Amino acid sequence: MQEELTRSPQWLAAIDHLYDAVGREHQLAQALGAFRHFFDAQSASFFTVADARHPQTSHIGAAGMTDQMLVEYHAHYSVHDAWVHAAVRRSDFGAGAVYRGSELVPRNEMQRTYFARNFLARHGISDVLAAVVEIGTGEGPTSFVSFHRFRERRPYTAAQARALRTLAPHMRQVLRLHRRLAPRLAVGATLHEIVRRLETPLVFLGADGLIVDRNLAAQAALADAHPWLRERAGRLCLARETGWQEIAPELQTLGPDMLVLDLVNDVRRCAALELMPVQGAATDPFAKHPAVAIASLRRGARNKTLALRQVHGLSAAEARVAVQLTESRSATEIASAMGLSIATIRSHIAAAMGKLGVERQAQLVSVVLAL
Repeated sequence: MQEELTRSPQWLAAIDHLYDAVGREHQLAQALGAFRHFFDAQSASFFTVADARHPQTSHIGAAGMTDQMLVEYHAHYSVHDAWVHAAVRRSDFGAGAVYRGSELVPRNEMQRTYFARNFLARHGISDVLAAVVEIGTGEGPTSFVSFHRFRERRPYTAAQARALRTLAPHMRQVLRLHRRLAPRLAVGATLHEIVRRLETPLVFLGADGLIVDRNLAAQAALADAHPWLRERAGRLCLARETGWQEIAPELQTLGPDMLVLDLVNDVRRCAALELMPVQGAATDPFAKHPAVAIASLRRGARNKTLALRQVHGLSAAEARVAVQLTESRSATEIASAMGLSIATIRSHIAAAMGKLGVERQAQLVSVVLAL
């Protein structure tokens, strides 16, 4: 079946389109995306690992993935990719090797990793089929091509892995030719453009909180009439419950994982700022020294309890009770869980309804669920 697929007119036409796209960045990603239906995949990507020995690296392209996913993976999550780590540790790791996610890391183990919890689950990716296109040597960098399945689809099969093995040599040649014909693109100019047009505000920061770079959405956020972010002497400041604070102290506590900071502006609107340490700083034009972190602004509170407190003025107890009502718990169950009397719980419910401007408990639940 695999041999029939890779000899079919449709497969051969897709190979031709891949070579035709050399030197044209957008078309290259689209040409790779044309292979998705052969592998029953929702998305496809190629990724060249940043390599200080080869300045023309740190290259990424994809079809079926959002700009936000590309930026997050490239800037931060690539070094946390548990599938890549497992592949590199294998004795058969090398150019042309093909791996299925389920054989690299058992699914129950994968679900416990930082990469799965914070990236895969967030974007609905359930499995990967990947090939090592190039291996890092004195002649070139390491590159991968991957196909992804979303939302708990069945794992990839051995037959699909064999089909990808026939595609990998073509992708190797295409990427090498592409770097020669379009070197400016192959050092991440496309990622640069993705960051620029992204609707999510992104700010690249130095260790002292200095704004190294920003995209257009971040520029607009800094100029907002009721901002969560402010630039002061070139450094980023945050709107916190206690007032405006510089971000530098938070950067000093930033570890290898993402750090989320809760923000609230002068009209009591909530937002969350996600701080991620920048990876691949040696070659990425966006992550060059002194950039150490990327800050991504997400409008809205991280959780309903926080929004109820900061935006709607509920007390901590009132907010906890309101959120538990949305979990189909009765007043008796909530009282038992919180160690309070039924009368106190009912008092909290009445107060929450008054602050939210509703008259019935069902309306209270609807408002909280809509946050």
